[in-house]
Amino acid sequence: MSDNATVTGGQTLSWDFTGSNYTATSNAQFAALYSGTVASYSGTGDVPTSSDSNVLYIAAGTMAAVPTQYVAVYDASTSDTIVGGENASAYFLENNTTLQLSAVDPIVYAKGDDLVMPGSGDTTIYAGTGSVSVSGGTGNLVFYGGTGAASVSGGTGTELLFGSTGTGTTYLQASSGNSTLSGGSGTGATTMIGGTNTTEFADGTGDVTMVAGTGDSQLNGMTGTGDEIMFTSPISNTGTAVFGLNNAADTVIAGTGQSTIVGGTGDDVFGFVDGHAGGSVVIEGFHTGDNLAFGNYSGWAIASETVVDGSDVMTLTDGTQITFLGVDHKFF
Repeated sequence: MSDNATVTGGQTLSWDFTGSNYTATSNAQFAALYSGTVASYSGTGDVPTSSDSNVLYIAAGTMAAVPTQYVAVYDASTSDTIVGGENASAYFLENNTTLQLSAVDPIVYAKGDDLVMPGSGDTTIYAGTGSVSVSGGTGNLVFYGGTGAASVSGGTGTELLFGSTGTGTTYLQASSGNSTLSGGSGTGATTMIGGTNTTEFADGTGDVTMVAGTGDSQLNGMTGTGDEIMFTSPISNTGTAVFGLNNAADTVIAGTGQSTIVGGTGDDVFGFVDGHAGGSVVIEGFHTGDNLAFGNYSGWAIASETVVDGSDVMTLTDGTQITFLGVDHKFF
């Protein structure tokens, strides 16, 4: 279904978000905004400022700066750059647009092959059937992936990010603010990178890579069904991380900081690399079929092992301490 509006000069606009998961919301807002007189920009000269309309239609051009009078922008041009206006609160992007936003709090509908650069305002972005990339910004950010690929690198604000719902890949990188990341709910692969304080949720059937952040992190793999690779903390991080694995064959690479890992029923691998570890790790649910892997250690990796209060406690030569909760015997 398409929504139409009459444009000054007798043209007819058509916006169609069909194929996205947000078709109804997008089309309804477009119909409400573009139901009367619309200012049209053909790509020649400056964007009109004398029009009585406060909604703008960009038909062509490679660069457009939006004047302050406009509250909505519909960009039908391709391979162009739009510099957002101070009052524009809604953007409709057809394809292959770079959108540079300002301090206003906008909603962006991006059909695909678009790059959105948030500003200092709070931004909400709905993606469509093509690939959409988002980068930076100092305001809060909400991103809803469409059926295409999604790549979001946060700025400094609070974030709520949802990955692709189709076959497209998902890349979500949290900011230095508090962030919640939800991986792609379709079949595409997902990568999620933590920020300062991050909560991450796996989703869908695709493979998932989850990396804890530099502060407090919660990584929930139980909400997905694909194979998972998790990294507990970056090097030299002193934060804490809590992990939950699903029932697939998952891999966890331990790092610094303090981590608690709840295993699933699958055959999981817990890896420790000299120079990348050194933290404290508690593993709950370690069972027959799970494996330990040690890398880059000079000689035997285990410095000591003993049973303390019904749990096996293993110390590695780089200072890493591993507690196998409820395992009442030594492995080595």
